[in-house]
Amino acid sequence: MESTTRPVFTLHLPTVSFVDNRLCNRLCNRLCSRFGRTACLNSHRSAPRFFLGLLLKLLLKLLLALWLVPMAPSDVRGATPSVITPSETSVGRGEQAGSLKILPEILHTSERYPAQVAVLLVGSDGAAIDVTGQTQLTWEAQEPELARFEAGRWIALKTGTTQITARYEQPSGSIAAQATLHVAADSPVAFDREVISTLTRSGCNLGTCHGNLHGKGGFRLSLRGDDPIFDYYRLAVEFGQRRIDAFDPSKSLILTKATAAQAHQGGKRFSEDSSHYRAILAWIDQGAMQSSAPSVTSLEVFPASQRIVQGNRLARIIVQARFADGAVRDVTSWSRLEPSLPSGVEVRGDGTIEAEHAMDLSIGATYLDGRSASRIVFLGDSTLNQVSGLAQGSLPGETDHPYDHSYNHPYDRTIAEQSEQLQISLADRADDGMFIRRLFLATVGRLPSPEETLEYLADRSPMRNDRWIDQLLADPGFDYAWAMRWSDLVRNEDKVMSSRGASLLHEWLREQIASDRPLQEWIGELVSSLGSTYENPPASFYRTHRDAEVAAESSAQVFLGVRIACAKCHNHPFDRWKQDDYYGLAAHFTTLERKQIDNKPKDALDKHVITGDEVISLNDKKPQIKHPGRSKMVGPSGLGSVHTQTRDASATQELEPPPSRTVLQDFASWLTLDNRQFDANLANRIWYQYFGRGIVEPPDDFRESNPPSNPELLEQLATDMRAEGYSLKRLSRNILASSTFARASIAESSDENLLPTTPYFASYPLRRLAAEPLIDAISEVTGVPSPLRTGDEDNSTVYSAMRMPGIPKKPGFLTTFGKPNRLLVCECERSSQISLGQSLAMTNGVEIRDKIAAPSNRLDGYVQQLQLHAKGDSSAMSPEQVIEEMFLRALSRKPSQRELRSSLDALEPTADSDRAAVRVVLEDLLWALLNSKEFMMLR
Repeated sequence: MESTTRPVFTLHLPTVSFVDNRLCNRLCNRLCSRFGRTACLNSHRSAPRFFLGLLLKLLLKLLLALWLVPMAPSDVRGATPSVITPSETSVGRGEQAGSLKILPEILHTSERYPAQVAVLLVGSDGAAIDVTGQTQLTWEAQEPELARFEAGRWIALKTGTTQITARYEQPSGSIAAQATLHVAADSPVAFDREVISTLTRSGCNLGTCHGNLHGKGGFRLSLRGDDPIFDYYRLAVEFGQRRIDAFDPSKSLILTKATAAQAHQGGKRFSEDSSHYRAILAWIDQGAMQSSAPSVTSLEVFPASQRIVQGNRLARIIVQARFADGAVRDVTSWSRLEPSLPSGVEVRGDGTIEAEHAMDLSIGATYLDGRSASRIVFLGDSTLNQVSGLAQGSLPGETDHPYDHSYNHPYDRTIAEQSEQLQISLADRADDGMFIRRLFLATVGRLPSPEETLEYLADRSPMRNDRWIDQLLADPGFDYAWAMRWSDLVRNEDKVMSSRGASLLHEWLREQIASDRPLQEWIGELVSSLGSTYENPPASFYRTHRDAEVAAESSAQVFLGVRIACAKCHNHPFDRWKQDDYYGLAAHFTTLERKQIDNKPKDALDKHVITGDEVISLNDKKPQIKHPGRSKMVGPSGLGSVHTQTRDASATQELEPPPSRTVLQDFASWLTLDNRQFDANLANRIWYQYFGRGIVEPPDDFRESNPPSNPELLEQLATDMRAEGYSLKRLSRNILASSTFARASIAESSDENLLPTTPYFASYPLRRLAAEPLIDAISEVTGVPSPLRTGDEDNSTVYSAMRMPGIPKKPGFLTTFGKPNRLLVCECERSSQISLGQSLAMTNGVEIRDKIAAPSNRLDGYVQQLQLHAKGDSSAMSPEQVIEEMFLRALSRKPSQRELRSSLDALEPTADSDRAAVRVVLEDLLWALLNSKEFMMLR
């Protein structure tokens, strides 16, 4: 039934514009609840509402004046309204003045490495304005002879330590902050520090330039300076020192090309008055020696995260490196800074970041072999009209649904707190029909039946959601849904597994889920099992991952969520993984052997097809692999920096399994025990299953430059999973019982001055149904199941895509809608994109056409019922009941009055006609339901 709404009055409260939206909404609601629903004009600027608000304000002016004083917080009574602008000092909603903060709090400067500094004006809500370059900011040093402040940097004059003070003048008075400044002497220029960092910062050794495998213009460097010995030879030795001039260093080709004094395809990389030019010039002048400096032990970016007040689009980061000799230097201008977003932001060499609009991005910093990142959120303009469908300023508990009690859920609180910080409104709760449909599709991969939907809608118990969640977690469909999910991840496909092997592994995975065996246990068994893959199905993991390098890459990506493939040829350019990590992990799998049993492929020349059993075993050789970067054999070791602090530090050293354990069992222990990355990855993947996007997105790409959208939420999930004994069903229940899962889906605004809501789960992410639940839903609505063939065996036909063990034998509907071929472990293999081919498949594809036209589908029963009803049979279904059931079956809701009237108008002229005419109308209605966006989308 179409809903009618009462008049909406708005009230602008200029005397309390500094009060947050929640207080303003409460005032408005209490004043005007008897006249209609209200909202704060700070979020609604439409002209009719504005004039209504003005009129109402005039009428209630005296009442408002008398009532407002006792309700306002004592610390804001009498305050004057203010509007935040980039040039003013107000930070955050409701702030009259902020606190000043200097970053980093301990600065280090030297002649070659002046200390850059960031000064933030921070509000009580944590949002900040970068005031480093503003004229109201002044500096003073306790010992001015040690350093001077110039152009945003502290320049070294004399070694020592002093306190520095930043003072910011405001109309209400000045505020100050202090920091410590250490002034140190420079060490001599070193090739593997100053020269390599300059080449990396300037982009000379990137893969698009001289760092390419084949170099550029006859000049090749190691990628991002990973091999200083190689680079030294190329620069200072090759071709008779062609690229340096020891007699006149300023004429050196490396300098004249980089400063564009000579024609250079790469253009100008730095200027002659830069510290980088002077460092290389000094290195050549000192004899261009193959000098070395202490290695970098850590790289830190300040601030690690920051939120910039709406309307401000300038931020700043500082990069500090700590060296093995204990020295600390500001290396901001020596680092390569790269944003996570390809457009809309400018990153300058001095660490200044300027955004064009609201955004959430990370800045990756690379200095020599150090990697770090900083997250910056430029807040959206919360004064703009909000997206329809959002609960303006409401937090959990203010709009409680009468039949649910999940608003005090810890996940909801964490998301609500972040949404408040980011000034994002939380979406309303989804309506009941939408929620029950979502719950079924997300957990068991099928639509609820009309009877199940009606039963849920009729239930008025406060525990109804809990009961339905528990019922679905115990449903066999839940086990099959997760068996399919894990089959995708471990590449359970018929070509290599054989049809029987794929079926056996699929069934083994289903059994682990059905018994709710701890994830930690069965994953450990999966990666350590040996023997016949028919008798011991988890050993099949090594049927697909047949190469040591492939096994290492797949294990890291599936079970840790990290992509280490780049480290095979060189240290990872965007993450902390090095070749040592890659080959140490790969060494675990070097002693694997496989023996094929009864292998009879149809094409004897195709060595990639295995039709029979395989026996997985380990040989007696020492597990080791050739490390190309070190030109030596290395033994197995784990990835560093993935375990909790409670784990023994030796866990990251080379692993020597005791005689009673295999190298794979040792790998399984390292992988699953006290491994914080393992826990975070599993928690993120489980969340991804229910929301269609991860807290880290993509879910298999954990790295510092791709941080979680809500780090606290991810840590909360991982902690809960450990507390629940790695139980998939218990963690799933925690997630499904949250009001976050029950939020409505909304269309994101195209306004770039607003942050999106779905990355922070302020609304439920809208997405297309995956291939398997989609074809099953079509089969259920039409009543015509789809026979699905997998593998090469005749008995491999199944009638539910959600229960299919392997992949389709031939391309068809499932591949059109993105079902992966399981050739990769990457989430990107499953496509959720919408394409023209999908539209054609739904409008006129053979699957849809045949199911709608099938003589024995559900429409045949509806036609019989309508004919009996037309003849006066009171027990038969009426046209209204038929239409209602079709809507309930396809969309999990009853038709609106408009939809019902339109459907009846089409059906009534044919109700007394022949059977064929009635069926044509029902076929048209069924086709329209199947092709509606509401049917195609999970929302």
